[in-house]
This record gives sequence, structure tokens and C-alpha cells, in this order.
Amino acid sequence: MMQTNNHKLSDYDLVLDAKFGKEGTAERAMAEEAAYSFYSGQILHECFTA
Repeated sequence: MMQTNNHKLSDYDLVLDAKFGKEGTAERAMAEEAAYSFYSGQILHECFTA
């Protein structure tokens, strides 16, 4: 059975801490860099395919 949280997040930083480590750790920095790269790529993709 799938659980839901009804989108009631009070602090998403806690979720990121649990998944990627606290802010300032190497794992967190790598995850943030990967997310930023993906986001930037999506923007460029939209610019050149529109």
C-alpha cells in the first residue's frame, strides 16, 4: 500500500538531510550540483526546442 503525506511538509530541508546528508557535507553538495545541472539542462532544452 502506498503511503501519502497529503503534501504537509513543514521543512523540506529535513527530507534532504535524511536523503543526502546535512548541508555542507560532500554528499549534499554533489546532490545539489546534480540537481542544478539537471535544472539548467531543462531550461536550455526548452529554449532550443520551443
